[in-house]
Amino acid sequence: MAVMGRSAGGYYTLIALAHYPELWRAGIAIAPTYDLARDLAAMDADLRNYLEAREFVPLAETGAIAALSPSTYVDRIRAPLFVYAGAKDVRSTVQQIDFLVRDLRARGRRVEYMRETHAGHSDDPALVWIERARMLRFLSDALP
Repeated sequence: MAVMGRSAGGYYTLIALAHYPELWRAGIAIAPTYDLARDLAAMDADLRNYLEAREFVPLAETGAIAALSPSTYVDRIRAPLFVYAGAKDVRSTVQQIDFLVRDLRARGRRVEYMRETHAGHSDDPALVWIERARMLRFLSDALP
């Protein structure tokens, strides 16, 4: 099986790959949150305040933030991963996605990284077919 998600779904994709590594043969994480502390600290204050109040916990609660962060569990991720990042994304910054790719590759994991320079957090209609074609090619290689 493969697991896939965009935005919060990309975050949950990384969590699923880390917490159930024996279950997944591949993953696709589109604009995911990887290092929750870094991501919250780097984002717009209004969005951070909303996420701290509604989705996660305050950034000051470092133990809880670490427990919720996929970066804490990166050693557990085994499945090949396709990662998409938009360089203009203010929610899931390209810098923290770069850290995800770097950390997985440093552990010898297979990562296909699509980093789009003109895209933000949501779908760019001009890129959606390229993105989907690359994802399908990735899945056909990862799930023979």
